[in-house]
Amino acid sequence: MNFSRFIKGISAAAATIICGYFGTQYLGRNIMYTIGGAIAGTGITAFMVHRITGQNEIDQVMLRRPRPLTRPIRGAMRFC
Repeated sequence: MNFSRFIKGISAAAATIICGYFGTQYLGRNIMYTIGGAIAGTGITAFMVHRITGQNEIDQVMLRRPRPLTRPIRGAMRFC
């Protein structure tokens, strides 16, 4: 694993914990639960929308291209 990526991940986790701590201190516990749930819901929605639109693109590509032949062409191995 790339060391720089590891450091960025640790830094992001620490920043998230710090923001959560100060948010809880100033806004209250229930509001922070609401904000966290909204962020998680937004992430799940974005993931599912991306997955659905990606599947539609794959379906469109599959409809446009014919499947290649899977059987060998006769006489192709004759000159080997």
